[in-house]
Amino acid sequence: MDITSLYYFIELNKDLNKGLTMTKTAERLFITQQTLSNHIQRLEKEYGVELFRRTPRMTLTDAGTQMLTAAYNIIEEERKVANIINDIKNQESGLLRFGASTQRGMNCLPVVLPAFSERYPKVELHLTDTISSVLQEMVLNDDIDLALTAVLGIHPLLVQEFMQKSQIYLCISDKLLKRYYPQCYKDIKSKNKDGINVADIKELPFLIFESPNGLHSIMMRCFEEADIIPHVYMSTRYAHLTSQICSNSLAACFMSQISLLNQISSLGKDVNIFPLLFHNKPVFHNMCLIRHKKHYVPTYSQYFIALLKEHFKQISDVNLARIIK
Repeated sequence: MDITSLYYFIELNKDLNKGLTMTKTAERLFITQQTLSNHIQRLEKEYGVELFRRTPRMTLTDAGTQMLTAAYNIIEEERKVANIINDIKNQESGLLRFGASTQRGMNCLPVVLPAFSERYPKVELHLTDTISSVLQEMVLNDDIDLALTAVLGIHPLLVQEFMQKSQIYLCISDKLLKRYYPQCYKDIKSKNKDGINVADIKELPFLIFESPNGLHSIMMRCFEEADIIPHVYMSTRYAHLTSQICSNSLAACFMSQISLLNQISSLGKDVNIFPLLFHNKPVFHNMCLIRHKKHYVPTYSQYFIALLKEHFKQISDVNLARIIK
């Protein structure tokens, strides 16, 4: 049995499920469509079955469905053996596929990668930047090995290691507060220096993150608790816009500790950073590292995980609150 043919078979099925064509799969794999077709035909000839129905569109046959399950198991076992042998031979080479959102990646990778690459210069890194729910599916589908995600609940096939309890802040420039609360902006700052409820600033415009997004859910819960409909200045999925919107006094912005650490140097000096409260308690966004329970974890991956844990341990207690005098 040809492992490469099984791999191409799996990748073709993934794309067909997304409504893509064999041509698109071949382009993504950097092979010709004919080469891909030959690999599929080779498997069909070896086992004497059709793996795909060709009309009206390509879909798995019953035999193809069974082959798909077997292909995943065979490739995973082959990868596990290769990783174990590499560890035993101490070649310290391999492939690490890691996923995180833009903000989480920007926060940890500049710190972690230099130390990791110095220790394991022969390990190739593949980085994926997307949201937590997509990353979880990618780990389950064996598209990536490790992912930093929001805590999404416990899945029976995943190992979930807690990384950080990231505090949520509400950032508001003095200029914006003065514009909407000219008579009492100082009282608002004094009253809320240890934590702010959105009810106390309900007249302000807000930058809202689009769903699906962990901060979006937190924002909506806070507005619902305060029984207000927010004045939305902008809705976006791009967290890197936050510091500019806030610094230019255009809107109040919710920011996680990680996002704030990434952007605080570009945040205006007149921006107040209030800890966000929900039911009068500080709000946190829990983050974890996930991996597939059935997959072998090579030594280099274990070292990468250890570096991540150390990094988030060092920044977990950083208090970023500030009130402008």
